[in-house]
Amino acid sequence: MDFGFSLLAFLLVLTPIVFIHELGHYWAARRSGVVVEVFSVGFGPEIFGFTDRHQTRWKFSSIPLGGYVKMAGDTNAASAPDENAMSIKGSFQAASLKARAFIVAMGPIANFILGVALIAAVYMSYGKVTVPSLVGEVQQGSAAEKAGLEVGDRVISANGYTIDDFNQLRTYIFENPGQPVEMVVERDGGLINRTVVPDVVEDKCMMVSYGRLGVRSMGGEIKSLGLTAAVSAAAVDSFDMAITMLRGIGRLASGNANQGEIGGPIKIAEISGRVASQGF
Repeated sequence: MDFGFSLLAFLLVLTPIVFIHELGHYWAARRSGVVVEVFSVGFGPEIFGFTDRHQTRWKFSSIPLGGYVKMAGDTNAASAPDENAMSIKGSFQAASLKARAFIVAMGPIANFILGVALIAAVYMSYGKVTVPSLVGEVQQGSAAEKAGLEVGDRVISANGYTIDDFNQLRTYIFENPGQPVEMVVERDGGLINRTVVPDVVEDKCMMVSYGRLGVRSMGGEIKSLGLTAAVSAAAVDSFDMAITMLRGIGRLASGNANQGEIGGPIKIAEISGRVASQGF
């Protein structure tokens, strides 16, 4: 993958995410009576900008990696407090604990709202792919066959996690190579329990090992959603992704994470470039 293309894709992903994140901080600060002196997209020397009627300097800076909001009482872009910050009118440090918590929280909350909005837009324009958690095929010699899963089974839950969609099942199995997974399965109108141990698949290219169940779905459908249904579905899917991320953090904390799961900006750029190469 061309490094320049990956870098461009990374910036196209990073810049709007950071902008919305900082906009969340800005909005909460203004609502809380905290003065915002600078809103910068990027770091370093200013390229161009303007000052609004609230005396906030909005600017684009020369290093396009992230951005920041500088509030009254901050000495730099990293929000290091001035030694007299508590006495400065409109400073972040002089605000109440409730206001400061609100300002800090609105950054990630704004990003979550952005995620819901983007997914909802896809569901309204392209459509939402719905694949029921029905087993359409069981591969011979697979973990599913050994556990007694059959064609027509509907997976209801895995280790207590509700499974509403085949992709949820795929994700959970992917995360648990070689680990027993207690499943509740609906068959012929009744519920049965099955213990599955997903096969371990080693991917040396991605530096991960992942689980494989050995089943295929019965297929699904793509359905465009209206505004209300799209936002509702996007919120649910965003929450599910957040839970998946928390499980990943849990693997990091327990030392069970794959090498390929750990990465920084270079990893993000690599994945951004790979996805961008598939088209808009």
